[in-house]
Formats: sequence, structure tokens, C-alpha cells
Amino acid sequence: MALPTNVEAVLGKTTTLPCDIEPDIQNDRVYMVLWFRENTGKPLYSFDVRGRSFAKALYWSDTNAFGPRAYFVTVSKPAALNIDNIQLDDEGIYRCRVDFQNSPTKNHRINLTVIVPPHQILVYDESGRDVAGVVGPLLEGDNLVLTCEVRGGRPEPKVTWLNGNRPLKTGTGVSMARHVTVNRLEINEIGREQLNSTYVCQAANTILVPAAERTIRIEMLLKPISTNIINKPRQFTSNTEYSIDCDVIGSVPDTEIRWTQNNRPFTRGKVHLSSNGSVVTSRLTFQPIPDDDGTLLKCEGSNPRLTNSAKEDSMTMNVLCK
Repeated sequence: MALPTNVEAVLGKTTTLPCDIEPDIQNDRVYMVLWFRENTGKPLYSFDVRGRSFAKALYWSDTNAFGPRAYFVTVSKPAALNIDNIQLDDEGIYRCRVDFQNSPTKNHRINLTVIVPPHQILVYDESGRDVAGVVGPLLEGDNLVLTCEVRGGRPEPKVTWLNGNRPLKTGTGVSMARHVTVNRLEINEIGREQLNSTYVCQAANTILVPAAERTIRIEMLLKPISTNIINKPRQFTSNTEYSIDCDVIGSVPDTEIRWTQNNRPFTRGKVHLSSNGSVVTSRLTFQPIPDDDGTLLKCEGSNPRLTNSAKEDSMTMNVLCK
């Protein structure tokens, strides 16, 4: 007897068991199609067209087997028995028997395997805490350690890590216990380019349904990259209003900007802050006075959540009296 046709189905989904009902003799016709479970003599489904057209076929489905979940489709090539809401008990070998008016009876065997997708994905950080979408905030130079634990799945799922859409070389997971597969991701000394990057743990044991996945975004605390006073005037005229901009780049998530004069807070004038995302600008508007001549005006940008994070720029004020 020929080897059975292998069909995979996903638990709870719909599948089709193919059955070729084309006769070997031209102008012959189907009389009846019977479905059996392997090694049982009693049919569990029948499609009867003896003395009638396909449109008036008689259908019967054993309520102890598929019941209303099964229906035979003849318009497809080959014809097939469609089964809704696949259950674990449906797994096994089936036989489709096709009786014709003149042609010899045909038998087709189908081996149905039921796939159970994984039902839960958990991700833990280095301390063992469950990560709910975001890990961090991390610092530059920290190690990123994420453990993906997948529960359920038959056959055992492959568990992989991706950075965005790029697969990472972390293997396909290790079976730790019954129906538990684990894959650990370790990245040493992360850089600031990891800010808001995403890591995806995927678990799959079939191509019939999308992989189960969990996405983790990286939050970071970052020092400023630079602080620059823009367009430093070479000289000032006393009692004339000036506006000076100071740009601070790269401080995440917050930026603090201070103006000082000879290392003391500069309290005259007005300060306006603006941001375009990666750059925070402090505009100092003031009128120099003669006593400002020769003093050091400094702009200092820092991350208020990090110690020793300040970057600064300064200029010596050359003030001319009116």
C-alpha cells in the first residue's frame, strides 16, 4: 500500500484532507466516498451520490467523530474533507475510499498531525524580573541580558531572537523542562546606538500560523555628546541686547542647561529653552554691562539623572562701553 499523504493542522484551526475522486475510466462517475479512521471498519463520514447529482448528494458525519465540523468539498482539485476546529484527538491516519460506477475502487491514506502552538512567552532581565515591553534604563557600557522562556508547543518550538527584523545568532533555544524552551540573549557593553532599539523573541513550530513573539524596547540614560555656544560674539557693546544660543546634543531622556559667569549662576536676562528632538537649545537674552568685561560666560549641559555628565562651552566677554 502506498505511503500516506502527510497533512499538518493547527489545534483549533481548519484543515483539509485531500481525496482524489477522479475516475480512471472516461465518462465514469463517483457513486460514494467513505472516510475511515485507520484500522476501523465503520465509516465516520460519507458522501453518497448514487442515483443523484453532486448538488443533491447525501452527507453523513458521525457525531462521535467529526460531527458538524466536517464537510466534503468536490469543487477543489483534488476534492477534500474540510474539518473545522481541529482537536488533538483528530490526529491519526485516515482512509478515503472512493467507489465508482465502473472504475475500480480507490483508497487514499492521509496521516494527520495536529500542531499545538506555544501558548506563552515570558522575557526576564538579568535580575529575573519579568520584562513587560521595556527594559532599562540602561547606561552606556552596561551588559544587556534577556532570557526568553516559551511555554507549551508540540512539537517543541524553535525559539530565536531578532534585533528588529535581523536574526541574531543565539541558537534555537534549549529545552529546560517539560514543554518549556529557553533562549538567552547577551550583548556586552552596549552603546548609545541601542537607544530605543527593539529585540524580538519568536517561538515557532509550524509555518501554518504566524510565530508567537514578544518585543522588548531598550531605554537608556545617556550623557550629552556635546555642548556648543553658537556664533560667539567677538565683542559686546554695553547696554545693548544680545541673544546667545547654546546647543546641547545627546542627553537622554532629560537635558539640564545652566549659564554661569566666572562659575557663578548668571541671573540677568531671560532664558528660553527649545528642542527639536536630539538637540536642546538654551537662548540667553541679556544686556552686557561694563563689569562683564573679561569675565567667563559658560554654558553647561548635563543629564539631571546622571552624575558627572556635564559638557560645557565658554567664551570670554569683551565688552565695549557705549
